[in-house]
Amino acid sequence: MAFFCFCPTGGTPIDSRTFSLLRPLKAKAHSGRLFIPCTLVLLLVGSVGCSALGGSDSGGGRQEPSSSEKKTSSPKSKYPSSPRPHVTATAPAARSPFPVEQTSPAPYLPTRKPVFADAVVDFSVGTQGGFGETILTLGAPRGCGIGCGNATSVLSLGWGGAISLKLATLIFDGPGPDLLVFENPFVRISGDVFSEPGEVSVSADGLEWVTFPCRVGDTAPNGCAGYGPVFSDPENGVPPDDTERAGGDAFDFATLPVQGPFRYVRVKDKTSDLAAPTRFHRECGPTRCGFDLDAVVGIYSAP
Repeated sequence: MAFFCFCPTGGTPIDSRTFSLLRPLKAKAHSGRLFIPCTLVLLLVGSVGCSALGGSDSGGGRQEPSSSEKKTSSPKSKYPSSPRPHVTATAPAARSPFPVEQTSPAPYLPTRKPVFADAVVDFSVGTQGGFGETILTLGAPRGCGIGCGNATSVLSLGWGGAISLKLATLIFDGPGPDLLVFENPFVRISGDVFSEPGEVSVSADGLEWVTFPCRVGDTAPNGCAGYGPVFSDPENGVPPDDTERAGGDAFDFATLPVQGPFRYVRVKDKTSDLAAPTRFHRECGPTRCGFDLDAVVGIYSAP
């Protein structure tokens, strides 16, 4: 004898194990079959619907999915799906404690190498100036120490005179001073320095200039050239780019609004701006007055 339960859409067979659970219940026999209200079956088997017991049609067949279920259900793949791999962010690799060798410096790092002027662009002689030759301002400085004031390797600009020089190559901003300007001041017996100050400007193209502020009335270093005796000379082995021993006056591009690189240097005499010129300033001779330029030296060049 087959056993069925009534559902709204029909009866569904139940197995013997489920029927044994229904035996204590009062059932109603009809035409050789036992029918039990479906609600009782659901209570006994844990609220499982009739369709879970094997279909809902009266013939005991499997319930067909609706058309909407056919569209939304996707066919099973014959290959098992693999879960998405979990990606974990990793910290950057630690920096090696060992230095990395470099065969050459990076292109943007300047090389410490002296750069001299190799051409005079223009020279505007000032009042009572012009002693010497413009060619004397090219190349390395020729100093003779603290009390010498070498007058054989300089060009006198005259009061208000100016000269523009082109360097052999571009010079760059590096650590510390970047440019040395050499005049020929000397220390007198009284201990003070006889100097003729000059204003220094630099340029990348020889057209637009950037000027170091020159405060003539202040105690040196005051942003002017012309105060540091010259010690470097090709004959004594003192390097012309040695900012500690060469002498001259040092200038740092880091103090300018534009740090370079530069190719041109201009020096303009400021002796006439002195508040109290000495007798030596006034009695300098017909062509020996003003700033006496010896040389300019760039400290950092291109690699």
